[in-house]
Amino acid sequence: TGTPSSSTFLRGDGAWEAPTVSASTTINLGTATGATNPQASGDATTGLASLAAGSVSIVTTGLERLRITSTGSVGIGITTPSYRLHVSGKAKGDAVVFASVVGAAIPAGNVGGSSSSGLPSLTNGYIWVGNASNAATAVAVSGDATITNTGAVTIATGAVTSAKILDATIAAVDLANDAVTSAKILDATITAADVASDAVTSAKILDATITAADVASDAVTTTKILDATITAADLANSSVTTGKISATGSATSSTFLRGDGAWATPGGGTITLGTTTGATNPQASGDATTGLASLASGAVSMVTSGAERLRVTSTGSVGIGTASPGARLEVTGDIVTTVNNAGSSTSIDWATSNVAYTSASCGAFTFTNMKDGGSYTLIVKGTSATTCSFSQTGLTFKMPVGHGAATSTKHTVYSFIRAGTDVYVAWIRGY
Repeated sequence: TGTPSSSTFLRGDGAWEAPTVSASTTINLGTATGATNPQASGDATTGLASLAAGSVSIVTTGLERLRITSTGSVGIGITTPSYRLHVSGKAKGDAVVFASVVGAAIPAGNVGGSSSSGLPSLTNGYIWVGNASNAATAVAVSGDATITNTGAVTIATGAVTSAKILDATIAAVDLANDAVTSAKILDATITAADVASDAVTSAKILDATITAADVASDAVTTTKILDATITAADLANSSVTTGKISATGSATSSTFLRGDGAWATPGGGTITLGTTTGATNPQASGDATTGLASLASGAVSMVTSGAERLRVTSTGSVGIGTASPGARLEVTGDIVTTVNNAGSSTSIDWATSNVAYTSASCGAFTFTNMKDGGSYTLIVKGTSATTCSFSQTGLTFKMPVGHGAATSTKHTVYSFIRAGTDVYVAWIRGY
């Protein structure tokens, strides 16, 4: 449908249409802070870019403001985040809530097989055939066709050639659905004379099994194919090559088949971000209210259901739930982080969470992944009246004046702040 012209292209559903960028279009992110893509209208320094392998960055006014690394860490004001969320600067929020989450493993069940009963054993690849005395005899199936004990029938590669088929004698009714695969046909042996008119329908061909090498030149004509029966699924990848298409111009990695039969390079390439919450771009398929927009000069916003959820301003501040952040990161609403349940261990890995608890009593605790500038909380739930000590390779722990044994039958809370190679410790006992 539609009109083929120099500005239209053949769409997958058979319609001629001028190309537009949609949710299904592949878009290459920008590779530099001065050449973002997608980008704000008229501003190549504000948009998205991939500045390191496997990462996505938000850039405003030519500066990288936010990066999501290949490992899932998010850095705001820093390109090498050491945590799931790493902010270089002040972070502002209404409250921080630490949710205690205890993981549970789900064991995989065993699926037992069933065994047949009352049947004699039979070697794989053999079948029972009655002999001259009407007795079942096990014989091997070999030659052009074989069958396994799973019921799979195999026709040997190259077993069917044009010499085996009387010209124009194969019709649609002669072929079972999915009966024809490329492995069954010797390459380029089927010619037009071997196939009756309307003999080939998509139901007769196993999806994606026929390749260009299986069909002789000029073997397929319109009279051999029942109208509208061959679909994309019936053709193997690369079975239709550009050499089979008659068109003007040159077929290259940068040209496309235009509606007027010419290989041409489509214009454009720059994608402009949406300008309102109701007209985002790029956007979710069929939903203009969910996507990206530039709602202020030099800013990039993420919009869902017609509401702005996150904004990166022209100065690099990030607002979640607010369009005018007053700090490097400002969150309107609760910030929740998962607590690390260390079980009864005295070895704490702070890469998991900034808050951890253990059922062990006070003693010698060993830490890993305590980062410079980080704040951490350890809750010791063991109830013995013993004294805690802490260590991590390369760090010196500064204990508070009066530090001593925990209170018997009570919990103890320790707080840590790392500054350089020193870690400053505060504690409260008797909970």
